[in-house]
Amino acid sequence: MKAGSRKLGKVRELSELLNSHKIIQSFTYYHTERENIFTACILIDADKHIAARGVSIKSDLDAHRKSEAQTKAFGRAVKALVQKKSGLPITRLEVYSVWRTHCILPDPYKSAYYPQPTAEEQKMLSKIRREHE
Repeated sequence: MKAGSRKLGKVRELSELLNSHKIIQSFTYYHTERENIFTACILIDADKHIAARGVSIKSDLDAHRKSEAQTKAFGRAVKALVQKKSGLPITRLEVYSVWRTHCILPDPYKSAYYPQPTAEEQKMLSKIRREHE
């Protein structure tokens, strides 16, 4: 089996997984203040609720790569969806990195299952609901 066909197989598996959980959309957004602080990915279910959120927090010591952060955030959202629970608590150092910017993440997890939406996520959900009326 070639590497390309293995990758295609994984894409199909992921698509089937998301369909089985009735995920209709995913959104990635960033919180920045002079530089990217965190990347979040939310998975929206058929009822237009956030089924899962994945977060990738930039360390002050890391060089940031948007593509890596997107992949990490998406993977964490999928993990919460599959496990049907929140996990990966945000560490004390990461909390400092996020909270010093006065940003609000209502859940203390990088992988959250049916999380409380942030104000920004509420706006996204409102837009989706209007589009699907």
